[in-house]
Amino acid sequence: MTKHQVGAQAGAGARAGAGARAGAGAQARNATDRKKAPAESLASRLQAERDVLIASVTAGGLCDVRERSIPERVHAEAARFIDLLLAALEKAPKAALEERVRDEVRSGSFAAASPGDVEAIFDTWRRTLQVFVASQGKGISERRLLAAVGRLETMALAETRRWIDQRIDVVVIGASAGGIFALQEMLAPLSSDLPATILIVQHVSSKAPSLLPVVLGRACAIKVVHAVEGARLFLGHVYVAPPARHLVVKGHRLHLSDAPPVRYSKPAADLLFESAAMQYGKHLASVVLSGSDADGADGSRAVRDAGGLVIAQHPGSARFPSMPEAAIATGAVELVVWLQLLGKIIERIVRQGRSSVGENREDG
Repeated sequence: MTKHQVGAQAGAGARAGAGARAGAGAQARNATDRKKAPAESLASRLQAERDVLIASVTAGGLCDVRERSIPERVHAEAARFIDLLLAALEKAPKAALEERVRDEVRSGSFAAASPGDVEAIFDTWRRTLQVFVASQGKGISERRLLAAVGRLETMALAETRRWIDQRIDVVVIGASAGGIFALQEMLAPLSSDLPATILIVQHVSSKAPSLLPVVLGRACAIKVVHAVEGARLFLGHVYVAPPARHLVVKGHRLHLSDAPPVRYSKPAADLLFESAAMQYGKHLASVVLSGSDADGADGSRAVRDAGGLVIAQHPGSARFPSMPEAAIATGAVELVVWLQLLGKIIERIVRQGRSSVGENREDG
């Protein structure tokens, strides 16, 4: 063999080796791409099928599980859940994911939910996502998807248990003379998606039509309606007692009573406060506003005895201070708040917990 032939053979061997190495490298890259593809495909398909998923989970029982959310709110909660799931699939930093779960527990997909409610929400989503996977054919990893759901459920349950002693998701309010102005001022700062329900007793005459929901609704973003027999306590809603009927809570529903007046009042704040205290305990806050009698004083004591948070308007900001003064005199009031700060205080307590404000203090 000549030197030229030897060199040619060596060159061919080198080229063949380089080609083999390049081929192996390409195969390795392809294998890596195949490993990445399912995760990328899963996220993109979830995003593409977002509207269908929301409709499916809503029809699949989420509205029944989230019984304190109206359908529009359930839709928004489902959208937020998908965003949370996408963040988990994309392996968001643990601290960032924990913060997002915390927000969902306090005011989003799991607002006002017990640990049992959270488990039911995740069960509904699992069923929906399993159908989604089956409908997508090959290329979707059910194991990866359900593993992400499982991680989120563990985090959500842990946060729910931490939050449960802080949570306030029902606020009852009593007012009389000067109360309409106070209610307008108090409700004005509240957000339309407040993760709580507000129940109001305002002493009004039974001799004329009551336009109170309309009057209050014009002053705030949150929805204001008259209480109706058997109504659910929807989040982000304000319910006003109608004239000449007591408003009480029983079995997580609103009820209207034709019982005799209490302290010459019908509706009476005391009956509302006492019934809500029995139902919601530590998850209840009460507020006594401007008025010329002592309605709400006994109710404030009942709320405190049940573990709820008791608030009174500062008498110095009340047009008629007798009602808040009577409540304060019971010793049950934990917060005395100037009117101009009441709405912001309620929003903060609902979203950040009862410890977000100090006890036995005057705000203002």
